[in-house]
Amino acid sequence: MKNDKINIFWCEGGRLFIAEFPGWGHGDKDLFKKVNVALKVYTVYTSELDESDMGAGESDILMKDRLAKGREGLDNALESLALICEPVEPPKGELQHIHFFCGNSEIPEELVAREPLRSALYKSTAMLVRAYSGVADALDALPLLELIVKSGIAEAINNLPEGIKSSRDAIAETIENNVRSKIIKDHLNDPAFYDCMSLLLDELIASRRRKAIDYEAYLKRIAELANRVASGHAEKTPAQLNTHGRRVLYNNLRLDRVGNVDLDFPDDPTAYQWLQDNKLRLAMMIDETVKRVRPDGWRGVKPKENIIKRALFEVLQDADEVERLFLVIERQREY
Repeated sequence: MKNDKINIFWCEGGRLFIAEFPGWGHGDKDLFKKVNVALKVYTVYTSELDESDMGAGESDILMKDRLAKGREGLDNALESLALICEPVEPPKGELQHIHFFCGNSEIPEELVAREPLRSALYKSTAMLVRAYSGVADALDALPLLELIVKSGIAEAINNLPEGIKSSRDAIAETIENNVRSKIIKDHLNDPAFYDCMSLLLDELIASRRRKAIDYEAYLKRIAELANRVASGHAEKTPAQLNTHGRRVLYNNLRLDRVGNVDLDFPDDPTAYQWLQDNKLRLAMMIDETVKRVRPDGWRGVKPKENIIKRALFEVLQDADEVERLFLVIERQREY
């Protein structure tokens, strides 16, 4: 019998797990180890979608509609999977599931005969995972950072579901998770900037948990951080950095590599300013170089990529630095 790999999905503690098994056979008894978990996993989660007061704003109405549709999909998927497993003999444990979907291990014909049942199980499990993923995407799409930027943090908090905005800790963690999600999502676009934002977020979270900062001050600082993360750049940048690509190059140039200058000058602000100016000139030079030499359709084509790398080496004189910055440049659409 063909021994294809099989993926089974389940959730525990709000986390999605994927287990790969070598295929159906007499030794694959653990395949149904998580079936009962799969049948119960969404009960607590879907109960959170029953909140009647989701807020009065237009964005909240749209979110409620998306969640309602997601709830319907979850209910249908859960019902389908429950119906498939309903005939399993009591007490509906692992052994009973194995017997129902695989038959008697001493009779190979039963394994073949029950293949349609297993196929139905796979399809229903996949449908359940897709339904869960759809609701998770809807929740991730909650435009919290956008609301903070456009309307302020007070209005953004007011648009949160009642179950969240009734708890200061829940509010804080919801905002922090949205900021963190944005940082993770966009990190490769500007590693230096988002590394800095991640560090600031870590420090702010630590201060909140130690109660080293009062709640109002925390909200002000997290709002400022959310605005910076949402904008994707620092508040004050040199006027010449008037494109995203230039700002990213500037952010990701290492100070200690610009002109091979020693950074050990804490009492010499003039030297530091010179270094910053030199860094700006180098960022502008790299920007001009890439735009001048880049061939059409260069991404993913090694000979064309090497044209850019050779030009960068003429500017940087460091092969390792060329490779590091090339990965950053590759992510910028304007190049």
